[in-house]
Amino acid sequence: DRHALRILRLFGDTATSRVATTVGAEQEYFLVDKALYEREPLRYCEEILGLKAPKVLISKIKIDALFSLDGFRMHLSGRTSGQLIYKNANPLVLDPEWAQYIKQAAKCVERYAGEKEDVQLTAFDAVDARRNCELYQILLAKLALQPYRVKYGTPAKTLAEHAEAFRRLAPLPQCKVLLQILNLFSTNANSADLKLLCGKAGIGILRTSKNLENFAGHSFRLIHPSITGVFEREIDLLGDEF
Repeated sequence: DRHALRILRLFGDTATSRVATTVGAEQEYFLVDKALYEREPLRYCEEILGLKAPKVLISKIKIDALFSLDGFRMHLSGRTSGQLIYKNANPLVLDPEWAQYIKQAAKCVERYAGEKEDVQLTAFDAVDARRNCELYQILLAKLALQPYRVKYGTPAKTLAEHAEAFRRLAPLPQCKVLLQILNLFSTNANSADLKLLCGKAGIGILRTSKNLENFAGHSFRLIHPSITGVFEREIDLLGDEF
């Protein structure tokens, strides 16, 4: 309450004397009869969720569980009312020279934070437009291939359509765009902010429907890796139903 009032004062609100924090309306979707589910999961699915002839394959799936959709691996990170949200679990493999170049690009963006986009870079910055464009094409090619194309087909199309726009950018904004593209390959839930390239943000958020019927004809599996990571046990979430 005290900190919220401080923010309101910064915006010129001097009349409000109290701020009450409440749970967002969307949270109503997460209120469940836990006791009923634990006691009679099939009855819960029929009466509470309104499902017909449900089948309980797994009683509980935890956050960070590993899934594979047509070979694209992703960790569960959250949910909304009708969708599941994930983090990428496919490691990006690049030559060591490009890994080092990306570090230089990140340092460059940090070094010139707050400067104009057309600031002139120097040899000390160790980045240039030619190599930026080359790295752009490398990342685009990876997005267009398995396993990334399963979930990143739309981002790949966006990058392909704006390759010329990227070439016309100054080296500094090029570096900023490259770092945003790399968010797609990271193992967190970050999306790519490509406003400098095409005016769009929030690109590449990994989501799937909660309804398994939407995956008919696909492979959708829950993966249980061993502690060592050497062995895996897979559970087919579609089975013979779809």
